[in-house]
Amino acid sequence: MIVCGVLQTIMAVSTISPDAAAQFGKLVSLAAVTNLIPYITALTGLLVIMHKAQVGPAVYSRNLVVLLVAVAYSLYALYACGKDAVLGGTLVLAFGYLLYCFLAKRFVDAPTVAQARTGNV
Repeated sequence: MIVCGVLQTIMAVSTISPDAAAQFGKLVSLAAVTNLIPYITALTGLLVIMHKAQVGPAVYSRNLVVLLVAVAYSLYALYACGKDAVLGGTLVLAFGYLLYCFLAKRFVDAPTVAQARTGNV
């Protein structure tokens, strides 16, 4: 999150323009993109969560409809942001995911708090 915040700040500085309204529009679009992409990723995880929780068909169907509406709106919002904001946001997120690849191995072998308390490390 810190790295993405720093990258967003760098991208914000790179959008400096003589017209404050134009710069504000670019910043809003960039912020929307960098928040919508992880939101869509999290939404798609709902299907796995419902499968593992073995929810009933009625709950699954209801949540699936809500999920599809949310993804459709999010994709429309991404489209409305424009290609420059989507490219900038994608670059920020790609760098963040790349950084996470190097840091993720630290968390795989780390014992959980519950394991440490019970001595099952």
